[in-house]
Amino acid sequence: MAVHPGLRDWPLWFDTRDRNVTEIHPYVEQEGWECLIAAGMQVPAPPQFWIIEAIGRFYVKAAFEEDTVDKAPRPVLDPRWRIRRVIEAIKCCLAFARVLDADKNTSLEFAFRWTRLQGRVLRLGVPWRALDEASSQKDDLLFPTALLKIAAEQADILDAAQHALAPLFYLFRERVLPRESLEEEYRHFWGQSP
Repeated sequence: MAVHPGLRDWPLWFDTRDRNVTEIHPYVEQEGWECLIAAGMQVPAPPQFWIIEAIGRFYVKAAFEEDTVDKAPRPVLDPRWRIRRVIEAIKCCLAFARVLDADKNTSLEFAFRWTRLQGRVLRLGVPWRALDEASSQKDDLLFPTALLKIAAEQADILDAAQHALAPLFYLFRERVLPRESLEEEYRHFWGQSP
């Protein structure tokens, strides 16, 4: 978790093979690897489940970070955590594809699924003060996608992230996620300019 000091849980697709608790080690399942990091397994983080398949399919299911603070669903979602997770997923899968030596014309398709949105608000605090607070959401599911070429540069990664996040921000705010907010969060979280 030191790689991601701004998050309260595991990095996506965290390799737990070097951990002492064997219950959280990845295991072979059908055509790939799976890993369940669950509460009560003597690990100081919330549950996460991931799959990596040889055909290049990656899946992760994790709770909202806000819900892991006091182990109860919280009505307020922090947009910075959504931005960090989307960019992390894109950067991580891009790195996996490059290590697998995929062709330079390879396209990566990303699908994000946010559930349990009903009754929540997207609070835009500092440095987002100008946007104020979002209205409470009545919808319970959102399924945005993004497409990216393997030869993508940092600006392309941010374009894909903005595309994937746009429906979430529109759902709550009925406005576009400002590019400068996305870039600022990228700099803050990864310590580098986009």
